Amino acid sequence: MEKIYKARPDQFDTVVDILARSFKGEKLFSWIYRDDETYDRLAPKYWRYLVDCAFAVGNVYIDEQQRGALLGQLAHTEQRTEEQEAEEEEELRAIGGECADRVITWVKSSLRYHPMMEVPHWHATYSGVLPEYQSQNVGTALFQHAFEQQNAEYPIYGEATSEPSFLLYQRLGFSKLYDFRVGEEGPLLRSIWAPVSQNESLLRGSWIHYTEMAKPLAAP
Repeated sequence: MEKIYKARPDQFDTVVDILARSFKGEKLFSWIYRDDETYDRLAPKYWRYLVDCAFAVGNVYIDEQQRGALLGQLAHTEQRTEEQEAEEEEELRAIGGECADRVITWVKSSLRYHPMMEVPHWHATYSGVLPEYQSQNVGTALFQHAFEQQNAEYPIYGEATSEPSFLLYQRLGFSKLYDFRVGEEGPLLRSIWAPVSQNESLLRGSWIHYTEMAKPLAAP
């Protein structure tokens, strides 16, 4: 079994590199950055921003051989202010370069179809495995560890940005909530949900509440 642990601050660059290499060529980031040269130039800034946020307020998991990483955090329970939203957009525009509009469209789409104020939960934001180590159960081990650490107390939410990742989530016990499109012309993604594993009544309540609440946002 793979050994998974919380990444140390001195592994910051390693985590950024894992995620940047893992998602290169994936449909969401191909839509955002359009070509490999632009991705290599701009995407690391986006990954550094996300990893920095995860170290500050969330969780960063990595496997012992540094082949995969997973970011996640407890979703906020308070409504974000307009000032906070404006500050985030300003940061994203600064790191997005000429692709800033699509970066912001992605983040806003994710927030729109992720009504995180309604049910307290843990948000698995990104999980990536280096291309040369994919299909070797590294991603499975990362999520199994996250389940052990978080899912006894909180439901887990995430977004599947590819068919292989969705199949992995299904094997781990996630169910699809709905498909949603990024902006008007971006890729179609799937939101996923794993109810609390050790509390049947909360599992049933959170699942019914979340799916009923999500229906009006379902993409056509």
